[in-house]
Amino acid sequence: MIQIAIIEDDRDMTDFLREIIDADEEMQCISTYYNVEDALVFIPRLAQPPDVVIVDIHFEATKLDGIEGVRQLRPLCSPSTQFMMHTVFATQDKIFAALKAGATGYVDKEVSPEKVIMAIREMCNKGASISPAIAKKMIEFFRPGPVADLPQLKPAENRLLHLLAKGYRYREIAEEVGNSTNNIKQQIHKMYEKLHVRNRTEAVNKLHGG
Repeated sequence: MIQIAIIEDDRDMTDFLREIIDADEEMQCISTYYNVEDALVFIPRLAQPPDVVIVDIHFEATKLDGIEGVRQLRPLCSPSTQFMMHTVFATQDKIFAALKAGATGYVDKEVSPEKVIMAIREMCNKGASISPAIAKKMIEFFRPGPVADLPQLKPAENRLLHLLAKGYRYREIAEEVGNSTNNIKQQIHKMYEKLHVRNRTEAVNKLHGG
């Protein structure tokens, strides 16, 4: 069972997220918080740390935003806990600030409920989840010049890494290279081991010199 906590000041959005999560047989919303300050106090006290924390960025009535919340929460949670930004703020500076703080997912609030659930599953499989609109902005940021291959990777591995950087999902990569989704997952996880990274976000950062 995937255990999920939510940090969101919009009560209607919180209820919506809790409803779609609890409707899935493999997921459970274990706690909700309407500000970052409460989350910092109570999430580390949970009997079982959450597998995923869904975090909004902007909070109307408090000093701490969601990005700072992720930065402070990450060392207080289990190393396996994943943080997903769920927000209407999709500027390049917010995206990269969130990823730098430790988020491994960034999902626009406009996406469908099914895609929110899909994003949670992807993150729990150690693959970052970036919605297409966000991925496009990331690509645009890096577009000015070609990105060099990583010398420690084979040509086929570099191709997979470049496709990950473009926001492709496992199934889309499999279709692009003419292989099965399961084989692609195995190859990508082996590539992660070679790069000493845990997920898509960290691998793409390596590609861009991070």
